[in-house]
Amino acid sequence: MKELKVLSMQGMSFLSLPQSIRVLENLRTLHLDYCKFEDVSAIGALKKLEMLSFFGSRIRELPRETKNLSHLKLLDLSKCFDLQRIPPGLLSSLSRLEELYMGEVLMEWEPTEGNREGEGSNASLAELMSFSHRLMALEICIQNPKSFPKDFLFKNHMTRFHIFTGNLISGGFYRPPLTDQFQYQSHDYLFENNLVLWGVDMREIPESPMLHQLLQKSEILELREVKNLKNILYELDQKGFQCLKVLSVRHSKDVEYVIDTTSDQTLQSALPILESLQLSYLIELKEICHGLSKCSSLKNVRSDSQLAFFVNLKSLWLSKCSRLKNVFSLSIARGLVKLQELEIERCDYMEEIFLKEGEEDEMAFDRIKFPQLTSIRIYCLPKLIGFCAAGDPAVKISHKFFSSKTILWSLNLENLKLNEADS
Repeated sequence: MKELKVLSMQGMSFLSLPQSIRVLENLRTLHLDYCKFEDVSAIGALKKLEMLSFFGSRIRELPRETKNLSHLKLLDLSKCFDLQRIPPGLLSSLSRLEELYMGEVLMEWEPTEGNREGEGSNASLAELMSFSHRLMALEICIQNPKSFPKDFLFKNHMTRFHIFTGNLISGGFYRPPLTDQFQYQSHDYLFENNLVLWGVDMREIPESPMLHQLLQKSEILELREVKNLKNILYELDQKGFQCLKVLSVRHSKDVEYVIDTTSDQTLQSALPILESLQLSYLIELKEICHGLSKCSSLKNVRSDSQLAFFVNLKSLWLSKCSRLKNVFSLSIARGLVKLQELEIERCDYMEEIFLKEGEEDEMAFDRIKFPQLTSIRIYCLPKLIGFCAAGDPAVKISHKFFSSKTILWSLNLENLKLNEADS
């Protein structure tokens, strides 16, 4: 037993971790998943431990003895719903730590960098700085965005992250009973860079270089109930979200544009690899991309242009965007050659899907092709005229909706659902 390298226990319940575990002096990996412990201080004797997982377990505090694990590379506390405290200085002492997972843990991080050693104080995010050059994966929940240390940046450009910050209670977090936890699968350590901002006031963003860095590196960005945000693109990332694949924005009452090309920022390629765009319950959303008709440099945007937007978009879902009258201009529609799924529902003032703007080329209709489009779902758009009415409101949906002059329909189209659209 002394030569044992890996030990895994699931669903166990102990008042304290057996002291006999100390004899496993060569243990490298310890999984104590979905367990219930009052005291796990005995793990401090396992000084060669490299991987430690408490996934889904009922523990209230990470013991101080964890500091003794000087070889620890991976620490998993995900779904430890009862975890309330990590002693200050503990995380910073784990100088070899490469992966820290604390998904769905509602622990209050210490808001100041100068932690007290007294009872009740907690760890701060500033402690991550001690191993940021080694950090390969970080998964945490942060209830207060002000907990982000102002001078912290990831030093390892390969760091993967899944970070949820803001109103965690509204975010759907829950505490399942122990008997139900066996329904959950083991932790999937492979994930894309994901940032969720829920109920956050965007005026706080400029104060945090770390949050700016996360925004720039995010592959999945979810915005829920954000405040004081009108122009998503350049207010959050002036470089145009070069890494973003999925953008989801919901219940954010101040949002007016996803992209505003009339802003003072230098126009460049925006959202170049975005594959999925989800917009719902945005009551003030006026346009997805605003100002193209006023921007002379975009008069002849093509899908291969460095200034083209949404050229890799595969899925578009719009719901409850009551002020939105159209989705894209023809100049953008011509570049949607990879679009596969289009779903629009309950947008009360939607008149047409694609808009002919200003003096755009009259031959634009012949250029709209969706070779990969397989699914269209249009639901409850009472003012809809057609896919592209070409500025003629007298033309009814039944005459223009599937006009070959407007859309060159793909032979790959498999799903077409039209419900409660004005005909």
